[in-house]
Amino acid sequence: MSTEFIKPKQSFRRWYVYAFIFALITILAFYQSLQILAAPPTVATVSSSGITETTATLSGQHTGNNSLSITNRGFEYGTTVGYGSSVSEAAGIFVDTFGETELATPVAVGVNNGYVYVVDQSANNIKVYNSDGVYQPSMNFGLPGGGDVEFGDPYDIAFDSSDNIYILDATNERIQKLDPTGTSKLLEFPISSNAALGITVDSSGNIYVVDPGSDIITKYDSLGVSQLVIDDQGGLFNVYSDVAINSSGDIYVSSNATDQVAVFDASGAFLTTIGTSGSGDGQLNGPFRLSIDEDDNLYVGDLENFRIQRFDSSGTFDTLFGSFGSTDGEFSTMYGMAIDEYHNIYGSDIINLDVQKFSLDYSLDVTGLTCATTYHYRAFATNSDGTGNSADDTF
Repeated sequence: MSTEFIKPKQSFRRWYVYAFIFALITILAFYQSLQILAAPPTVATVSSSGITETTATLSGQHTGNNSLSITNRGFEYGTTVGYGSSVSEAAGIFVDTFGETELATPVAVGVNNGYVYVVDQSANNIKVYNSDGVYQPSMNFGLPGGGDVEFGDPYDIAFDSSDNIYILDATNERIQKLDPTGTSKLLEFPISSNAALGITVDSSGNIYVVDPGSDIITKYDSLGVSQLVIDDQGGLFNVYSDVAINSSGDIYVSSNATDQVAVFDASGAFLTTIGTSGSGDGQLNGPFRLSIDEDDNLYVGDLENFRIQRFDSSGTFDTLFGSFGSTDGEFSTMYGMAIDEYHNIYGSDIINLDVQKFSLDYSLDVTGLTCATTYHYRAFATNSDGTGNSADDTF
């Protein structure tokens, strides 16, 4: 099984892909023509920061059913619950598109220390951007080949707690561990297949590699010695594609062909599944990339639904990002995905050849405050149908 330009489940069900895409375009156009009311967004305040005698930064976050776009969000603040000062911004979840002029085959995305690392498979290198999407060519690394810091069809990237970089070097059937600059190899160890698709590193430095050809997940220690193998549970799952680890050490694996995320405990014992087959909220069609944030929210790259979905720590659907298309906030083939510490979500597209950035968070820097005074503030967000919500706090 070659990894060259793989579309995991599409390679197994290729016969209906074009009909599916045509039908999806028709369905999307139909739903866009309906003014279906969605539940108002859920809004939360995030602890204010940067507080001095006269300044502060207010922060909010909106989640919920985003069948309707967020058309406005912002803050009110003042010395009483009546507030007095209001600042709003027209804002959706979409933030930015970048990489259109540099990327050839962006199969994976990683984030670390404020930088976005894009695995450019056919170029056999890693391209780097800052969190605003500004290209940083001096930070790129990798060349075609089989030597140190050379790649043959790199397919995923991960980072450990010391900022070391791990590259799934598929055709060379190995994992390369590089220093934080990506210029020096620290470790190399072999993997059993050139079909491996996903890699992650847990807080203890253990490395997990997903092989969809054999439908196994292998856990290696920090030296590359195999410690655990999880199989397809007697055929229950099919086409394992990516892996993520939560704060308890539970192992989440996307089962691309069965439209589920399988969950195992740290010993490899099966626990549960997340998602069912379909295109509704919380339903999956070809789940691929996975990420888990510091609150154990799970983000799923929903490949054939052209979107990213978020589930809370209990596995309940929370919100979604993206839709089918080729403009801002849209995917033709949602392939790579990563989440940063500010809840920015990055998704790469191997057809549109770009990276889309989304965010649930928003903030406001306020100045001219009165020293030794308690301020009240309200974060708010409003849907395009006019329904809204807010949350109050003080600083």
